[in-house]
Amino acid sequence: MSNIVKRVPSYKTPAFKRKTSPDNARLNRVELKKMEEVLTVLSSKTSAEVRSLIADMDRRIDEMHQEFFRYRHKEIHRIPDWQRLEGDLLFLSRGKNLGAEATLRLDGILYKFQNRKRIWLQWIDERHGRI
Repeated sequence: MSNIVKRVPSYKTPAFKRKTSPDNARLNRVELKKMEEVLTVLSSKTSAEVRSLIADMDRRIDEMHQEFFRYRHKEIHRIPDWQRLEGDLLFLSRGKNLGAEATLRLDGILYKFQNRKRIWLQWIDERHGRI
């Protein structure tokens, strides 16, 4: 057995206060409520509406790729927010009862995103001179 004791953050530490501040708690509640609403709506959607959501995600991936292309060629100077798109995709993929066809289409969209993400991260490294 090891004599290592895991340190639990005290309520007096700044990190603990930051994580449990009223603003963060309110934000987390708002985000949770929004996610619950989307899951409820997603479970009640028809297959046409789900196909529309998946097509919208595909379009957003293409738009993000264009933004990264502009970032790579220094037309814009701020890194596009690919993490929000990734979160939206992961959230959509957790939806229940999407159907076989929609699940296969979503798998293709997730694969496309993973490949594009790898390209985007390479472009970021190139632009910052890490490669």
